[in-house]
Amino acid sequence: VIMNSVIAFSPNDFTKGRPGGALNNWSADLILSEALKMKPKSGPVFCLLNLGGLRNPISKGEVTVGDIYKLMPFDNEIVIVEMPQSTILDIEAYLKKTGGEPIAGAKISGGKLTLDGTNKDTKSYWIVTSDYLMNGGDKMTFFEKRLSEELVGVLMRDAMLNGAKTQDTLIWNDENRISF
Repeated sequence: VIMNSVIAFSPNDFTKGRPGGALNNWSADLILSEALKMKPKSGPVFCLLNLGGLRNPISKGEVTVGDIYKLMPFDNEIVIVEMPQSTILDIEAYLKKTGGEPIAGAKISGGKLTLDGTNKDTKSYWIVTSDYLMNGGDKMTFFEKRLSEELVGVLMRDAMLNGAKTQDTLIWNDENRISF
């Protein structure tokens, strides 16, 4: 019964893709927003997810609890990872190799990754991601260079459920955030 509970409305079909897609953007935007509500950070912060972690599209129409469980069936916890500025090049190379992953708070234009809020004095930045990816999942080995990590204490799926309820009508955005 709970799985069939309607929690939101989807104005369009949200699908994932490379280098981008509406489901990529919605998921990354929502995880970034929910994480920063719980653990505010100063300085540049962006969200990096993996396309393989998004298991199902969200269809136009009513969105149920079950739809979010199908999208995010894993018990992955949100983490905020502090990274040295030097790892930006590693992440650029990774995203180029994979063809793109869901990101928010950042763009890749002409193969160059830029984070919102970065300036010439930026020595480190924050990445909102999952514990699975931070621990090297999907070959994201650049996280081995992390300076610090902070568990948010919330599963990604629970943040998505909460965010969808809060939005009521899911926020559609299919802008292309990655171009090589």
